[in-house]
Amino acid sequence: MSNLLVQNIKHTNNTTAMSVDTSGRINISNVPRVSCHHSTNGNLNTTTGESFFQTSVTFRHQTGITYSDDTNGRFTVPIAGTYYVHFKTIIYDRTVNYQIRKNDAEVTAGYVAGAGKGWNWLDMSVLDAASASDYYTVIVESQSGGSGGHYTGHGGTGHNSFDIVYVGG
Repeated sequence: MSNLLVQNIKHTNNTTAMSVDTSGRINISNVPRVSCHHSTNGNLNTTTGESFFQTSVTFRHQTGITYSDDTNGRFTVPIAGTYYVHFKTIIYDRTVNYQIRKNDAEVTAGYVAGAGKGWNWLDMSVLDAASASDYYTVIVESQSGGSGGHYTGHGGTGHNSFDIVYVGG
């Protein structure tokens, strides 16, 4: 029986791609990923067809995936492969349909029939194959109902999040 004994796997430019600690745990430090939330700590009244993350984004973690801080709110992946994409938000007194889109085409959608029902959580995710330079956005596809003070999302750390993680080639 043969054993391959390593502590680090490196590129020829000496960049560590992977390390193994003394208990056998593997650390892959440069996996493309992003985790963020809308910075506004309060009500968000987004417009139909608008990106949820077009401005005011706070990053928890960002490696390799770039963000366009403009009306597009795009998150662009650096390499081809499979990505886990996740979005959650809380909605008050509205019926709202959100979409996660890749290159402006729907990948998955989430719907909350919440008009007149108070607080509702929307939580959706998908595994998706992407090419290098593909981009993801979260769009408010449609909304209706509600009374004064309604909103289509809520900013702040605990009220919304968007995550993309590369899971393999």
